[in-house]
Amino acid sequence: MKDGSDDQTYSAKISKLQISLVTQLFQIGASANHIDELFQWLAYAIVGQFDVQLIQFWISHINRMGQLNVQLRTMVCQDNSLPSQVVVNDQIALVVQRIAAERQNSKLLAVDDVFSHYQAALFKRYGLNYCISCFLNKNVLIPAQQNSSSPMASPTPLAMTSLLLLRQSPHMDLLPNINTILNQAVTVASNRGLLLSMSEFGQVTPFQGLPPQVTPFQGLPPQEALPTFAELIPHRKQDANMLTSSNPFSSSTVIADKRARRFYVAVDGHTSVAGICNSIHIDLRDAHTVLQLLLVQQRIELYGPGGRLVNPSLFFKNL
Repeated sequence: MKDGSDDQTYSAKISKLQISLVTQLFQIGASANHIDELFQWLAYAIVGQFDVQLIQFWISHINRMGQLNVQLRTMVCQDNSLPSQVVVNDQIALVVQRIAAERQNSKLLAVDDVFSHYQAALFKRYGLNYCISCFLNKNVLIPAQQNSSSPMASPTPLAMTSLLLLRQSPHMDLLPNINTILNQAVTVASNRGLLLSMSEFGQVTPFQGLPPQVTPFQGLPPQEALPTFAELIPHRKQDANMLTSSNPFSSSTVIADKRARRFYVAVDGHTSVAGICNSIHIDLRDAHTVLQLLLVQQRIELYGPGGRLVNPSLFFKNL
């Protein structure tokens, strides 16, 4: 725990970083040709200067049908080895939609308090334990992404949700300084012509918050949502050196662990982990241990309900 002098020193450091970053913003804004260039630089600067593990900038737009779309415009990870499925998926987009729809002010929360149990557990597996969310709504228009063919291909009112993920609970001065930097970035972008005036495009409906309907996010390649652990479907690996016949008992006899042997026998390539647990009367915690053993022995593979092979390291930390 920091004493008073350490706390003051850290506060001064944070404030100094903020001033330096805002000064650089004016320089970068002068040379940027598009708002996304400024966003990208800002994201890298925040990750690098404030020890933020992940930052995302999402843009919200209510279409003519009254539906809320969210588009990921910028993302920077401190660790480039983070699997994309962990940090970009429908569950995260739904959280962003809720923040945008409710126009939530800046908050610092544990990931358990923001995301589903499954998504929070996945984040924590990769050391992402805390979340900062910031919502900015300004009376200006943000241009579409360059060469974009998305439904947001025309300028839309600026409604931006910033999502930051951190390993440790940050100093209390971090959140207000991040807020200041984001607001300054919008000011710089407006002054440099990277954001557009409402009057330039005639009648444009401002972002009003909660719409009648919420739709999945746009701007990213379609991908199958990550299944939960219970939804995973184990398949036996057809290894000629391991399996001596089509009878599952012929290979299962060499599996020393009794629970793993029973689980392996129940694997049919169609039944989910939850279904197998129910049939052999074990809980999901035991199934996690058993599956890890079978994966280490290279006896099974894991698939999602849609038939896509799943990377086991998303569910098992030591694989």
